[in-house]
This record gives sequence, structure tokens and C-alpha cells, in this order.
Amino acid sequence: MTVGRARSFLSILWVVAVSPLFLLFIAESVLGKYGDEWDAPWNWFIPLVGPILTLIVSVCMIDAKFYSNAEIRSKGLFNLTMLFSILYIVALYLVVGMYPLSDLKMQTLFRSSGWYLGTIQVFVVLTLHRFFLENVDDNNTAEVPRSQHDTDQGLQMPAPDPITKSPASCS
Repeated sequence: MTVGRARSFLSILWVVAVSPLFLLFIAESVLGKYGDEWDAPWNWFIPLVGPILTLIVSVCMIDAKFYSNAEIRSKGLFNLTMLFSILYIVALYLVVGMYPLSDLKMQTLFRSSGWYLGTIQVFVVLTLHRFFLENVDDNNTAEVPRSQHDTDQGLQMPAPDPITKSPASCS
């Protein structure tokens, strides 16, 4: 499997899997399901999903060859990352889906589930981080274009203005 295909698969999995929860919480917040504790689903959802999506987007932005045709370096790591991701997403849905069967208020359920979901999240982030960064091609990361002032020895500063004794403008 290529790096690009694997990264795309993981990225799509995460975006498609968490979007319904995001839309559900918007709808429930707008409809007033949480009353005065309207922020309860967001205090639960964002810390549990945000870091993972941030990692995926960050690697996409820093690696110019995000969709590389190179082969992935470790199929086992990719499979482990997929396994942890799917288990974690299923656990998120179980918490939300079990609410009707629970005697707890939704806010209490969110607070208590955050502890064990946060623990699982550590393993998800570790495997995602390792997989995404292990497959970054160090020779093909995005570079800032060199300007005409750059030389092999670094940025050359213009000579000071003889009248004001301050550096001339770099324009």
C-alpha cells in the first residue's frame, strides 16, 4: 500500500466517522437538549477528537508529498493504527448510543467516559503520530522559496545607510 493511499484512508475514516457526531451535537445544542449545560457535549467531544484531527491536518500541511506513491514503511503499524482508530471511534459512538439505556444524565456520562476514552486516545494518537511521521519524506517536505537576498551562507543584510547609520530597507 502506498503512503498516500494509507494516509488518505485514515484521514477519510476520521473525517467521515466523527462528522455525524459533530452534526448531532450541533442539532442537539440548537434544540436545547442540554439546557443550561449546552457546552457539555463540546467539552467532551472536542478534546477527544480535536487532537487527532489536528495531527492529521498538520501532517497534510507540512509534508509536500502527503499523497506519495512510495510504499509505507510498516504495514503492521498501519494495521495497528487502523485497529486503534476504529476501536476508539466505536467507543465514542457507544458512549453516545448507550445514553438512552443509562440512568445517568448525559452530562455525567460525558464526564465519566472522558477518563477511559482519554486513556484510549493516548494509544490512538501515539500510533497515528508514529505512522504519519514515520512516512514523512525528509527530502520532500515543503520548503520556503529562496529570495534574491539569500546566499549559500545565509541571508545577507544590506549595508547601513551612510546618513542615518541604520540598515537600509530590504525592499
